[in-house]
Amino acid sequence: MSYFIVYGNDDDKEPDEGPDLASGGGWVAWSDWVLGIDDLPECHCLAVNGYSADLVLLAKELDELVRAKGKQAVKAISRTLRKAVTDKPANASCIVVTDGTEPGDDDEDDEDDE
Repeated sequence: MSYFIVYGNDDDKEPDEGPDLASGGGWVAWSDWVLGIDDLPECHCLAVNGYSADLVLLAKELDELVRAKGKQAVKAISRTLRKAVTDKPANASCIVVTDGTEPGDDDEDDEDDE
């Protein structure tokens, strides 16, 4: 599974797809790394909830992460996120990190199987 960025907007248009971001393992590693660093509320929101609506604060925090000590793989994800925020469409109000599945798309507990 891989993750990519989607740009949400407030003008009732379909979201714009952004760049590929990370493998499933890469996203977990980045999230774990970020959650271990204090004072990054918007990055924590992105790691836990998969979205960020304060793109100005997110950009500042990502700048800190790019300079922070850490494995190159997680720093590369921070750089990709930072570039995605910089290159966002003009109407973007948030970014979402997704694997492309909709909530409830799990095949595990399909009621039709009972």
